[in-house]
Amino acid sequence: MKNIIQILCIGAMLIFSSCSTVVERMPAEADNKIFNQAFSFSAIETSDYNFEEEVKKNASLYATSNEGGIKRVEQIKVKSLPEGAIFKVELGYEEKTGVMLYKIHSTPKAYKDIGASSAVMNFVINLLQGPLGDGSAGYELYYNAEAGDPIALDNVLKLRTIAPAQQLSQITVYNNDPLYKEGLKEVEAAREELKDKITLFKKKRVAAKAKRKSLLNTLDKAPEGKQFRVLVAKNDRKGAAEILKKYLPWEEMAPFEKQYWETYLDVMANPVPLDQRVLIYRGLNSDYINRGIVSGKELSEKEAIKTDRAFIMSSGMIKNQGSWNRRLRTLEAMNDKIIATIGGNDDYAQSIRITTMFNNHSVNPQGSPFISFTSKIGVAESFGLQRTSSYLIDPRLLSFNYASSFTNEVEYLVPITTFPDELIAIADVNLMHEEDPTMDNRKYLEKKLEQHIVDTYGKSEKDAVITRIKKNSYQFFRLRDDLAADVKGPAAGPANLKFYKTFLTKDDPKPALSPKGELTCKDLIELFWVVE
Repeated sequence: MKNIIQILCIGAMLIFSSCSTVVERMPAEADNKIFNQAFSFSAIETSDYNFEEEVKKNASLYATSNEGGIKRVEQIKVKSLPEGAIFKVELGYEEKTGVMLYKIHSTPKAYKDIGASSAVMNFVINLLQGPLGDGSAGYELYYNAEAGDPIALDNVLKLRTIAPAQQLSQITVYNNDPLYKEGLKEVEAAREELKDKITLFKKKRVAAKAKRKSLLNTLDKAPEGKQFRVLVAKNDRKGAAEILKKYLPWEEMAPFEKQYWETYLDVMANPVPLDQRVLIYRGLNSDYINRGIVSGKELSEKEAIKTDRAFIMSSGMIKNQGSWNRRLRTLEAMNDKIIATIGGNDDYAQSIRITTMFNNHSVNPQGSPFISFTSKIGVAESFGLQRTSSYLIDPRLLSFNYASSFTNEVEYLVPITTFPDELIAIADVNLMHEEDPTMDNRKYLEKKLEQHIVDTYGKSEKDAVITRIKKNSYQFFRLRDDLAADVKGPAAGPANLKFYKTFLTKDDPKPALSPKGELTCKDLIELFWVVE
């Protein structure tokens, strides 16, 4: 179930076009210095007692109670650490199992320091189940801090200042304890060093925002043919991507969020051919069905469904008002709404926006920029027995909702909209039964898939292409068949990496691979995790 295919969204995000810096950053030397300070702990006070087991027991308790035990606290002993630190926390993942690792590196006698032992334990617990809202959010925060984002760095340091709300063990140190205050001195100094940098960073953001928004009034009022929904209806992917790019609030994004949207826009405009896509489903009982445009004419809903020229958009787009371009402003406005904040608060959310939105979407998708899909037709039918739809979508556009609050849910998200060329069919019970009263959803969708492939590739290629699509789908989703039990074996995180390396042909968009076929940005890969 969920923990079997727990893949970090971020998404079919093995496909990053590059490893370049994605926001204006502080000098690298300053980045590394403060980043190391944020995750390092100095000596405070040595005692005769060794607190190693206490730290392990309490931190591990929070790891195993979070998301079905796919996280693990790992204690690693080293001879020394930089800058005289006695502890250092590092986030990574186990390649064979994909388990998320919260690594605590310690020097000899480090665990005899009650103040430092308590501080490192509290910090790891805050990363796992603290104010970030979701245990996986620590990885997004870690990524952004490592990339040099000053607000993310400050948020990491802020986590260091939060004492536990209750007595966890005999080594819990409260925020009014002299030992706790002593341990905070280096944290407070680092936050003070960041203040001016954050002020300048925000000032530049304001200027960039004003420049971007100065163009939007004209775009809001663009002619009908240049409106986002019309471009999607015409299947003008590049035109739609270009409009979307102008509305996205790039200046407000942390590095990971920015990389997410850059990747999405690139793949949205340049998807792989149909035979390299994967089959996925959605129930449509309450969805508004957008109609495609053929030969300059918008189809009726019935025509769009019967000719498979329909598409769906996120609730954030449908429920908004104004022109279809203006509705894209919701991508900025949502940063102050429930969908993109933690209980209405943006302090931490701005550094973990993707995880926050994924988590909130699972609770209530209203106002979300995402559309939910499932790899299992039975699940789709439960949300739309009267209308069940199937699609062929580039797998790089599908983000597994790793932050879903429903542990048994297997949900994939696509931002903003689908395109008419992705729809295989909508099995509308009433329309189906007009043609054949005995037809059911599954037979209809299978029949339409075959018809779609014949129309695109010819009858002689039908069987080979459908076999390839289903093979891709089973490998990507780790399923045996459409209905389907999960495949046992290697965890899906490493399996997905192998999938991406093999399924793309020479001239298609692909990950940044080395001559040996390895991804060149290991820090990106460490953000993908899963466990059997």
